This record gives sequence, C-alpha cells and structure tokens, in this order.
Amino acid sequence: IQKDKYILGPGDKLKITFLYAPSITGEYPVLSNGSLPLPLVGNLDVRGKNINQVQNILIKEFSKQLLRPDLSIQVTEFRPVKVSVIGEVNKPGLHDFENSGEDGIQKKMPTLIDALSKAGGVTNQTNLRDVEVIRKFYGKEESLKKTSLSLVDIITKGDQSQNIFLYDGDIITLKKASINEEEFNSIASSNIFPKEITVNILGSVYAPGNRTIKSNTPLVQAIMQAGGPVKWKSNKGNVELIRINQNGSAYRKRFKIDLRQSMSRENNPILRDGDLIRVKPTLIENIASGIGAVTDPIGSVINAIALIKLID
Repeated sequence: IQKDKYILGPGDKLKITFLYAPSITGEYPVLSNGSLPLPLVGNLDVRGKNINQVQNILIKEFSKQLLRPDLSIQVTEFRPVKVSVIGEVNKPGLHDFENSGEDGIQKKMPTLIDALSKAGGVTNQTNLRDVEVIRKFYGKEESLKKTSLSLVDIITKGDQSQNIFLYDGDIITLKKASINEEEFNSIASSNIFPKEITVNILGSVYAPGNRTIKSNTPLVQAIMQAGGPVKWKSNKGNVELIRINQNGSAYRKRFKIDLRQSMSRENNPILRDGDLIRVKPTLIENIASGIGAVTDPIGSVINAIALIKLID
C-alpha cells in the first residue's frame, strides 16, 4: 500500500503543462462526477486513476489534435481526505483531513498516526501489532488492497514504514486484544493515546475525587496531584489500585509507595482511564465522604465505596 501512487478524485486540481501548446497550459479541476474538463478533447474521466495513468490517457487523446502532445501533470490542490477509523478507538467513525490551510499552503497527506490521534487515540484493549488498512485499488476492475501494520514498531523501533500516508476512502480497523503491562508502559506516552485520562483518587489524600491527568501519569504522581497523602492518617504501605477492564472483569493490586519512586510496573505503574486509587488510612475511620464520588467508567450504576466492597 505504501508504494501506491496517489489516486485522483473529485476536488483535486491539476496543472497540465503542454510543452508545445502553452496557450492551453493551465490548472484544471476534477469535477464531482470524476471528469476533467479540457480544451480540444472535452471531458475525460480520471476518477480512480493515478497521475501516470491520466498522463497516458491525455497524451493519447491530445495526439488526435496536436502534432506534439508532450505534456506533464502536477497535482496543485489535493481534495480533503476522508478515512474511516473503526474498532478499538475512542472516537470511531469518518474523519476528515483538509489538505490546504486558509493561506492556501499545501499540507502533507495524513498518516496512520494522524488518523488515530483524530479518532481520540486507541483504547487499552487495542491490538497494537495488527492494525488493518484497506484501500480501493483501481485497475481493469475495482478491487481492494489490505495490509497489516504494527504501531508497536512505530513507537518502540521508530519504523516509519509502518506509519503510511493515507488516501481518501481508506478504512482503518483496530481489533481488540490483550496487552501486557510492559508494552503498555512503553507506549502510553505516545501520541496514539489520548492526551488525558480521568481517574478517581480516594481516601486519605488532601483532595479526593475525580481528577483529569495526563495519560502517561504513574500512580505516585497521580496521588501527589490529589494533594498527596494526609500526614499521620494515610498508610503509604497500603495503597490500592482498582481497575475495571473493558470485558467487565475487575483488577485490584496493593502497593507500598515511595513518594520518590520512579515509574515501574511493580511499584509505580502507569494509570489507565477509569482507574480507582484508594489510599487507606492508618486508623479505622469513616472515609465514606472521601469515596462518595462516582467512578468512571461505571458511571451512575455503582459508586466507589460499593465497588471497593464488591472487589473486597
């Protein structure tokens, strides 16, 4: 797919330069029906064809009118690119990319990463090693091309051959798969993930409740953003991370935190959207006021204290 030439369609504008007929050199738009209106030869259907194919067609047609139909073609204005992103992303659907700004300056073609960023980023369940891209291919008969790309290779190896340019009409499908913690930690700070997530920090912290944090924030840093543990009341050796997976299963793990701890899977993991963190007190006390906030993604179905009781 990466080697495919750009496919023309309605909204593109072509500059056609005639070497021996400068009077008809100019810019010509591809109309909504896919035709290219030209002097001497009339309207020619160019939809679904690449530049080389159109050039051959034009030379053949103009050879009937000109002794020397030598010409060159350049795309001077690209149509907006519309791609479909479906599956394990936060905002699936049809996404548009304008290829020229208000000043008329041409922008680059969108890439796979651009499309995933516009679709709100991948979810925690996305299969990052098998992203499918489907593209229409025009030859004697219309057919489809399909390829599989690895986001992990883009992020961890810098393999830009996996970050292909997208064409109008491309379909990107992201499948669901389990992902191990090490791999998640290595890619969570990349731009394919949402910039921010929401977590609920409860118990003996100065500012309990829902907090919006950066998507690559570790556990300890999130606790500090909630004001940090309350002195003399919080048990830093008994911090719980509670997570509701997309398949409905619950995950709970206890941590002994060090406020100077750097990011690690064992002691200071990266948080995910909807995580619930509970900093337990050192003494038995009523903490219902600190955990009454509604959690996300469970929403209005169950509150945080009921969730803790269920998992306990």
